[in-house]
Amino acid sequence: MLSIGPWLQTALDGGTDLGDYQEMGLSSAQGGALRDLQRRAAALRAQGPLPAGWAAEEVRRSCAAIAAARATATARPTGWP
Repeated sequence: MLSIGPWLQTALDGGTDLGDYQEMGLSSAQGGALRDLQRRAAALRAQGPLPAGWAAEEVRRSCAAIAAARATATARPTGWP
C-alpha cells in the first residue's frame, strides 16, 4: 500500500508530469490520495519547509485509510442472493 510514497517523493523533489495513476500502477483510491497529499504539501510549502517526516507519516495515514475502506467495503453483504 505504501506505493504512493515514492511517487509523492518524486513530486516533492520537483517531478512535474507523473502521468495518471494507472501509469504509476496505482489504484483509483491511491491516485486520489496522492493528489490530495500533493495539494496539502503545496499548501504547507507555501508557508515554509515541510516538517521533518511529514511525507512518510501522511503516506502511512492515507494508506491505512484506504486499507480500512477496502476492508469495510468487502465486509458488507453485496445483496446478491
